[in-house]
Amino acid sequence: MSFPGLRADLAAIDESLKSIARTSALPSIGSSEGSRGSAIFSGSGDPAARAADERLRREQELQAAIDESQAALAQEEIAAKAVSDEVDRTKRAVDDASKALDSMAERAGVTETSGAGGNSPVAQLGTALVANRIPLAFMFLTLEALLLASAAAWVWARNTPVDKVPDEVLSP
Repeated sequence: MSFPGLRADLAAIDESLKSIARTSALPSIGSSEGSRGSAIFSGSGDPAARAADERLRREQELQAAIDESQAALAQEEIAAKAVSDEVDRTKRAVDDASKALDSMAERAGVTETSGAGGNSPVAQLGTALVANRIPLAFMFLTLEALLLASAAAWVWARNTPVDKVPDEVLSP
């Protein structure tokens, strides 16, 4: 991925740095004429030396800004690559899951047109329950009520004292 706006800013900063270097009579930061550069920083009162010192300072600031921008661009490109890789992994996982579901449906005999086995009574019941969910809700509530009633009967039978149970319940 590329960032054209950031690249254009970097190009503009680089061009200004080159123009300052061309107009400046100073040696580059890494040149062999380091003695002249250190003389400029000595703080002499010469206006030309101060102007050269100011140009050198601006050149260093611009170079630092370029380095910082390039580092930020590299980090953004790394982050964009990581996001792109994660999106690709997610797409592959979704495709794999879709293929697995299709193969499971094919093994079970379920297709988009046939439902669960065509026109069998089980298929018709399943289709009716999926199409109209109110019977499904009533069936769930009925099963839940039966389960709670059986649990309550079991608890009541276990906690009732034996002397209160009528004799006819205990006799065979």
